[in-house]
Amino acid sequence: MKDKALGLLGFDSSGNPVGGGGGACTKPVDVPYGTPFGKRGSMGSSGRHTGLDFPAAIGTAIKAVAGGRVSSSGSTGPYGIHVTADHGGGLSSLYAHMSQMLTAVGAPVSAGQAIGRVGDTGNVTGPHLHLEARRNGVAVDPMPFLTGTGSGGGSGAERWRGVVRQALQMTGNPAQYADLTLRRMNQESGGNPNAVNNWDINAKNGTPSVGLMQVIRPTFEAWAGHMRGVGPKLFGVSTNPLANVYSSMRYAMSRYGSLPTAYNRPGGYANGGFPDVGELAWVGENGPELVRFLHPTRVHSNSDSAAMVRQAASLQASGGRPTQLRAYVHVYVGDREITDIVRTEISVYDADLASALTYGRNS
Repeated sequence: MKDKALGLLGFDSSGNPVGGGGGACTKPVDVPYGTPFGKRGSMGSSGRHTGLDFPAAIGTAIKAVAGGRVSSSGSTGPYGIHVTADHGGGLSSLYAHMSQMLTAVGAPVSAGQAIGRVGDTGNVTGPHLHLEARRNGVAVDPMPFLTGTGSGGGSGAERWRGVVRQALQMTGNPAQYADLTLRRMNQESGGNPNAVNNWDINAKNGTPSVGLMQVIRPTFEAWAGHMRGVGPKLFGVSTNPLANVYSSMRYAMSRYGSLPTAYNRPGGYANGGFPDVGELAWVGENGPELVRFLHPTRVHSNSDSAAMVRQAASLQASGGRPTQLRAYVHVYVGDREITDIVRTEISVYDADLASALTYGRNS
């Protein structure tokens, strides 16, 4: 009974996360890839392959690529015996041509959980799993999700979307909280699971903030629950993505009442960074920081902000001067610069900003 309960939450019998150690989705069958997405042929009514195939022997276990809930199933038609899992955020996965289903509609699933067995039901030429990834009901290439380069993959905090969804499910939170969690994660660590804050008051007290959500050791030990022993660890805090996010969520809910209240708090740019376009934030976790709304938006660190303010004050005292923006335009054919319109490169140099930083740091 214990193993079954842990399995539903995405853990093995030892309490370790299944398929939760990275940003990519779990490969559903551990075999070489077959027919790729989009290949032309007679597959389906579109004339293109709408999924990714995994040729395997009948009876081979099929694993869920990510945590979620079974939204539908069927046993007839071109897909044969098949199951669809909803992962939240408009993303779902479909597993077709099964010989047997190991789950049911409405049941929760975790990444790596066996949900069926490979078969040859429906329209097939041989036994295999046909995996489809769908975004808002439209089939998209599953490969980026499996290799960590799509939603649930990607760069920065976004590559941990699958982990965040799993932690939300484990803590009883709705899937729509994924975006606010990832935004906060981007503020705290930029999506670096090994990030360590060695300059704030926590570090001075001997308990530096660690991981994706910048958790300190006392918080992790108090709120990690059954994931307390999951490693690897830095300064007593797990850098395992799921363990780190899970402990942060449990602490946030206890301390602030809800994830939105906790994760929408101001701050989080103590070392500078790049907030989302349009984000409204009061920055200054470790001293006032200036927000420069360019492309991309830039939050200057406290030291750089102070330097710029010192230079601005100096300019104002001396009568000030207008902002100078210098643009250098070069036109090329290949590597040869000419005076024809073929390719134009524009280098922008902000003299005021450079002067403010150089002068202010030395003031």
